[in-house]
Amino acid sequence: MEEVFRLLEEEHIHSAIEYIYEKLKEKDSKGEFVEDLINHLNKLNEKSEIIFKTIFPSLLKLIGIDNDVLRYSLLLSLKSLSESDPEFIVPFAKEYLSSKNGNAREGMIQLLTFAANTDPKKVKSLIDDGQIIELLADKDDFVQKKTIDLLRAVGKKYALDIEKKLIERVQSTTNKILKDNAEKVLKSLVDIKKLESEGLEKKQLEVKVKVLESKEKQVTEEEVKIKEDEIRTREVIVSIKKESEMKNYEIIAKEKELIEKEQALKVKTLNLKEADLILKEKEKEIEAEKIRHKADQLEKEIEITRKRAELDIVKKELEIKEIEKEKQDIIKEEKKRLKERLHKMGEDDDEGFEELNLD
Repeated sequence: MEEVFRLLEEEHIHSAIEYIYEKLKEKDSKGEFVEDLINHLNKLNEKSEIIFKTIFPSLLKLIGIDNDVLRYSLLLSLKSLSESDPEFIVPFAKEYLSSKNGNAREGMIQLLTFAANTDPKKVKSLIDDGQIIELLADKDDFVQKKTIDLLRAVGKKYALDIEKKLIERVQSTTNKILKDNAEKVLKSLVDIKKLESEGLEKKQLEVKVKVLESKEKQVTEEEVKIKEDEIRTREVIVSIKKESEMKNYEIIAKEKELIEKEQALKVKTLNLKEADLILKEKEKEIEAEKIRHKADQLEKEIEITRKRAELDIVKKELEIKEIEKEKQDIIKEEKKRLKERLHKMGEDDDEGFEELNLD
């Protein structure tokens, strides 16, 4: 890598790219160079993002290497590119997801998960065609686990879409592994939707709190203004009294106006307290709704278990009926055969009798 960085210092970008390609083609030095290249990828990206993106297809070919340390180091080096530019990853996805190499399949799923954490829309199209969902039943456990993580990442934004695809696939398969792993994803999607719902409720409460705080601030400002008006009014009253020029009814009118303002302030204060009580009551309702929701969910689970038990009983009854029917058919057939034999034996006896009479 010293030669690569020397070429970069001299601004020979094209030569640096050619050098990397040539070293990757050399069989004898490939292992050593690959290790050196992976260990310096972050530095290479800092020096020249153009080179990093140009050799990206060649770097993808290395995600299936056996050395786990180097492989995960490579994936972490590609993490920033996957998050910032998912379009570099997606076009290569199908090729590596169908690879016979389990490490390559796992590596591509990990890169897609990085991309989905920032831009799930780019990855959602790959899930729609069903290839990723099938990896829930991959022959390698570590590929199954990464696939679950990927579906959960996309499900943070597209929970309903992922849920629909999984349910459709589960209903059309008998593969137990796929069903079990799909169930794990579906359970996490329910938690995500629940968190989103609770987050929305929390935001609504925060908005209401802000509105109340704004109203409280407004009331406080009005209270200060009223106090200031009161002071000015009293100063005027004192001045008027001193000068003995204001009539009594004018003084009474000013005092009445002041009292009305004080009463208005009290009304606003009471309204603010009432709004606070309403907010607290709403919080209690939300908690009660959560409890009801959990109870409903438990009741549904009990009902499903009961129906499954009933279905098992019906299946057993059908099996018994089928056995009984087969038994009746066999008895009927045997009776028919016996009747035919008896009938035949009867005809044979008649023929012998006739011959005896002729003689």
